[in-house]
Amino acid sequence: MGQARLRRLRGEMPRPRPRLPERDRFSSVGDVVKQPALWAQLPDPVQALVPSLMQRYLELNKTWPNGPACGGPLFIHEDGRYECKAGCPGELAVLHVPEALQFCTFADRYEHSLPELSCSWCDHQRDEAHEQLVICPGMATEHDDAAQECDLGAACQAPDGLHSFTKSCGLFTPCARC
Repeated sequence: MGQARLRRLRGEMPRPRPRLPERDRFSSVGDVVKQPALWAQLPDPVQALVPSLMQRYLELNKTWPNGPACGGPLFIHEDGRYECKAGCPGELAVLHVPEALQFCTFADRYEHSLPELSCSWCDHQRDEAHEQLVICPGMATEHDDAAQECDLGAACQAPDGLHSFTKSCGLFTPCARC
């Protein structure tokens, strides 16, 4: 039996949270990385930061495969600054799972996780008008032709707006429409 498991059984270490199923995982950063057109629109500091964070986490995983991992959220700001809201030992000290990486614009999806840092991407979350913003609770599918389709159909609350969940249709294979 491994040392980590023994320590967990004795109550010395918390039991790790199970990861969400693949279809339920979400990383705003990961979604943009997979789409070159969106990636090209990011500011230079963010384009420099994301690969360096990913490289750091790959190195941590390689050198310390059984080390601690943080589920975040780790918010990335427009100016290249970043902050983890999970209370981990540090953004670069431990591995952050892929779905931990989020752009600060998604901070309102996480309870008690308003970023301490601010930038033009997330300043709106401190504004009273932000509370009036309509976000559809459905899953939006973004097609190859940039069209957006909500799984709620006619019940969509924001036909051309923000959705709680978004996915790309052609992540593994193109959909029938595309």
